[in-house]
Amino acid sequence: MGCDIHCVAEIKRAQGYVRIVDQWFGGGLGEPFGAGPYAVFSFLADVRNDTDIRPIAMPRGWPGDASKEAQAYYDEWTADAHSASWLLVEELSSFDYDQIAQTDTSGMPTTYREFLGPDFFDDLHRLHEGRASRIVFFFDN
Repeated sequence: MGCDIHCVAEIKRAQGYVRIVDQWFGGGLGEPFGAGPYAVFSFLADVRNDTDIRPIAMPRGWPGDASKEAQAYYDEWTADAHSASWLLVEELSSFDYDQIAQTDTSGMPTTYREFLGPDFFDDLHRLHEGRASRIVFFFDN
């Protein structure tokens, strides 16, 4: 059975969080990390982690202050959603991606940067360009 991520970029405004829409996220899917391989899922929330990679954070649950748009999106999927979480863009930006993530089957060390691949960093760059404050996300099978 496959697994998908559903991810919303948000910016913090005086009235609370607001969704940022960008057609270029996730290879045109409109969601950050939407085209990500399972490596990205394992890094963001320990989902589909069949390696020894350490995730940036364990799932924190769906935030109570999510944007109206993100909340409505999540509510549509509640029956199938799992591993809901959120991450600040600052957390994603300050992570040391050049540290060793794992050792591959040949015994060669692999950095987080290599493990996650260039599409991950393209989306992270887009989050910065859009001045996103955080991402809120969940998975479905």
